[in-house]
Amino acid sequence: MWTTGQTEIVAHDWYIKIDAARGGQIVECTWRDQEILAPGRFGFWPVDQHAGCFPLVPFSNRIHDAEFTFEGRKILLSEPEFVMPHALHGMGWRRAWVIRESLPGSVEMVFGHHDGQWPWPFHATQVVQADATSLTLSVSILNTGHQRMPAGLGLHPYFPRTVDMRMRMAAEGYWRTAPDNPSLPVAWCAMSPETDFGEFRSLKGMDLDNCFTGWNGHLTLDYPTNRLRISMHASSERGNLVIYYPGDGEVFCCEPVSHANNAINVENIPAPQAMDILAPGETLSINMNLSPQFLPIEDDR
Repeated sequence: MWTTGQTEIVAHDWYIKIDAARGGQIVECTWRDQEILAPGRFGFWPVDQHAGCFPLVPFSNRIHDAEFTFEGRKILLSEPEFVMPHALHGMGWRRAWVIRESLPGSVEMVFGHHDGQWPWPFHATQVVQADATSLTLSVSILNTGHQRMPAGLGLHPYFPRTVDMRMRMAAEGYWRTAPDNPSLPVAWCAMSPETDFGEFRSLKGMDLDNCFTGWNGHLTLDYPTNRLRISMHASSERGNLVIYYPGDGEVFCCEPVSHANNAINVENIPAPQAMDILAPGETLSINMNLSPQFLPIEDDR
């Protein structure tokens, strides 16, 4: 039976609360009583709490001034369907999803879009699955219309932010953003010693709101106080990763995405950073795998 509302996964040392009715979001996620995602609360939309994880569909991050032109057609995206002044994170996080299947170790949710400011109909599916070693989140979008449509996907997890946490990941470069418009790309920069995370680094004192490109799909977070390590692997072959770590805040996000911020408005953007164009009946997918482990006391790597 298809249902809306809330459900849980309790399996393989995982405890996961899901609020499908409010953005298809994970509200709480622990493994062996350790917080893997920053905890939120039932009954609040993702826009009202910086917690858990929610899907990005049919695009990731921002579209500048909530408008773009596609195949000669100007598209305007505004409130109440989209956050202004820039359209943000698509619409999946602002809609109710339906639980199609709920099992002890997995939950499948669906969301159908048929009309509105986004003029192309689509069907989205999200699966949350826990096993003995990891948690896998996947999102897909199917073009159910009769015209080509631009499409993008992502996952927006909030991780615990602690003073001693460290991050390791490898990328080729990142988009520098406009000081007066955070998250909007203005220039691509190659990685430098100051921006490289090839070895574990503390994020303390940093202020990040950037899309990294040429990412190899792997990221590791260490929490020395808890002896906890969280390894992320993303399936997207595009190699795009948004990291949000405001220097004066308590939020920390590492978001695997299929395209760069505002990609649909950036001229001559490299193909791996561009939005996909789906023909009728075509599907785009992305997934993220989180594998936690406890580190030996003597392991200080």
